[in-house]
Amino acid sequence: MKREKYTPAHFLAACERWGLPEPQPEYRFHSSRRWRFDWTFPRKIAVEVVGGAFVSGRHSRGQGQIADMERLNTAQTLGWIVLQFTPRQILDGSFVAMVLAAQTRRQVEFCPHPDDRVTLPGTERIAAENVFNRTVGK
Repeated sequence: MKREKYTPAHFLAACERWGLPEPQPEYRFHSSRRWRFDWTFPRKIAVEVVGGAFVSGRHSRGQGQIADMERLNTAQTLGWIVLQFTPRQILDGSFVAMVLAAQTRRQVEFCPHPDDRVTLPGTERIAAENVFNRTVGK
């Protein structure tokens, strides 16, 4: 029996079935880089579907992993919760519990910063993205 292949329709159907908010596809989260998340939910929760994990795909090679680390680390400094799943986890629905846990965490976080700003000692309140751009120079 041939295994079913993941499509975006599977993700959308699972979200609807489990009562998750409608996700936004291909969300560009950085103003000066062309980085996108596969799916996003309100309150800065992102889902990445990582294919090729078992066939030496782009994400499992050295340069691909380094690029993914830079992108995901930057997203986290900008306040995103980034969840990664294989296509199989989307198909079997096991991703839902983690998305629900992330949503719950965002609802009860202590001292949230809805404007995504940070306060650095001796500086004005500036956007976290500007802090990253100044320190890394990109």
